[in-house]
Amino acid sequence: MNLYATAGDFDSVLKTWDEYRCSGDEKKGCTESYNIVMQVYMSLGKDSEAVQTFDQMINEGGIPNSRTFTIMIEHEEFKNMHEANLEDPLSNSIMTGLNSRV
Repeated sequence: MNLYATAGDFDSVLKTWDEYRCSGDEKKGCTESYNIVMQVYMSLGKDSEAVQTFDQMINEGGIPNSRTFTIMIEHEEFKNMHEANLEDPLSNSIMTGLNSRV
């Protein structure tokens, strides 16, 4: 899955994930596979699917690692900055400047 994601072949990542999840009794993936799928969904702008994947990881007993939280935080920051740019570029510019000093 990592190879597909690195190559930007997001459809193959999600297809492989679906096949893996349906292939046996043990449907829980490793933390890294969840991370890859969340990253792909976020890259495609599918926020709710990314959050559902995170919830699925937790509900199935998966243990998020630092990369899991980094993916979620970076996406939230990007989303907030993008929304602020659309609403008011000047105030976003000011906030970005203030945040860089913290």
